[in-house]
Amino acid sequence: MKIREQHKKNISDFFSLNTEFWRDIYDEPGEGESRSFSLDIIKRKEIVLKMIEKHTDTTIRRILDAGCGAGVFMKELLGFGYSVVGIDLSDNMLKQARRLIKNYGPDKALCMQADVEQLPFDDDSFDVVLCVGVLSYIKNDAEASQEISRVVMNDGIGIIAIQIGREQDATQV
Repeated sequence: MKIREQHKKNISDFFSLNTEFWRDIYDEPGEGESRSFSLDIIKRKEIVLKMIEKHTDTTIRRILDAGCGAGVFMKELLGFGYSVVGIDLSDNMLKQARRLIKNYGPDKALCMQADVEQLPFDDDSFDVVLCVGVLSYIKNDAEASQEISRVVMNDGIGIIAIQIGREQDATQV
């Protein structure tokens, strides 16, 4: 297996083994060191959602959550009335996301396994593309950024958020 494919498998395995942690950290500040990390993650979610609210209007049709994880952002965005496609490498994360959004039909919500470095969508497919907390885990953030730029509409919005220094390090797995 090539290094790049092995790295992607390691990332997928890491998040598949830690699905509940990532699902819960957005809702419940833990204790000790994880409490501080969780508070940062919750704040990041609030900031991203406020950015979407501030910079979008009712003409927004489709949002891509690139690296949707357990579906936390998807659920929030669906609650605002948007149609959302979520992608992730991890099967377990996608299973959790599907559970979280199960009350929405496939015309409003879709989860699929895909790679942010090779998005399986046509150019200009989305009004908004989110990529929250993903780039620090991948080998080629330039490729991922180019893919996000490619699939977001010319007048669309791309939101890339990273956290430096505290995210669990899956790159060494």
